Amino acid sequence: MKAHKKALQYLERPGNRPGGIPENARYASAAVGVFALSTEGLLVNYLVYINKSNQLFVYGEPFIFIAVPVMMAVLYSLRSGRLFFIKLFVSFCQLTYIVYGLNWIISIFQTFYYNDIRNGLAVSNILLLVLISPFVYLMHRALKRSRWLDPKSLPHEWEIPAINDPTSISYRPPKKPR
Repeated sequence: MKAHKKALQYLERPGNRPGGIPENARYASAAVGVFALSTEGLLVNYLVYINKSNQLFVYGEPFIFIAVPVMMAVLYSLRSGRLFFIKLFVSFCQLTYIVYGLNWIISIFQTFYYNDIRNGLAVSNILLLVLISPFVYLMHRALKRSRWLDPKSLPHEWEIPAINDPTSISYRPPKKPR
């Protein structure tokens, strides 16, 4: 048995996953919403600092209309199971952590630094970040628990994709020969 596992280590290499996303990896898709909302908040904080006015949401909205379709395309391509898209998605999740943390720092700084309308926008941004925090937790937990999302994992470590799991609601039985 040990010899078999040792042989698997030398024969297996990280590669493309089977199509479909396993159930425990689906919560990582929260990265799209977290990134979009955090980046919009970061953009609003930056524009508040630069413009010193309260007419900001005109600038932040076009970003949402560009970023969300791009990130949805990344999620759709993640379903293919290609190693390139998995690496791209994991890098995107790490970028999401950076943007989320930077948004916290800037919002807290602006809350204590300003006394006018900018303070109110920073407080509302902090409330938005508090509402996003459960999704960040779900994303982090899915990235840590799912071996399917780990680019360095080996094929024998992967979870069964939802399409091939008979207990899943997304199960597609094999086609019968004619």
